[in-house]
Amino acid sequence: MISYLIFFQTKSDDKMISICRKSLLLVKSVAPVSCRMVKHLAQEEAINVDLELFNTYKFSVSQLMELAGLSCAQAVSHCYPAVQSKPVLVLCGPGNNGGDGLVMARHLQLLGYTPQIFYPKRTDKELYKDLVVQAELSDIPFIDSLPSSD
Repeated sequence: MISYLIFFQTKSDDKMISICRKSLLLVKSVAPVSCRMVKHLAQEEAINVDLELFNTYKFSVSQLMELAGLSCAQAVSHCYPAVQSKPVLVLCGPGNNGGDGLVMARHLQLLGYTPQIFYPKRTDKELYKDLVVQAELSDIPFIDSLPSSD
């Protein structure tokens, strides 16, 4: 069985989400460990936090992406420690959340997971090309199609 982690950017990824949801219906879900999560930010709050980090604290996009990917990988390892022996499929879109997913896959591997990346809608931006190279050099496989639920 494969565990699924999905990172999409916007409504433009609706078709991909629809395809993935159909695939996910075929897969038995993994029971998470009891996890307490922090308050979720609304979109406007998240935008304001990003603006403050960029403008006041002078963080770069790549720094924030690295922190987001690391945080997501740590959250997964905390909530789903039992799936470390199973492959984890990270589905990435072309935007910043997809970049977070590319970073997360690298950190999941460092935490003992076996990530696979499905990244069908790639971008030509240099940052994302660099993230792909980092994942490839970390021996994280990129797959061309969604696996079956078998």
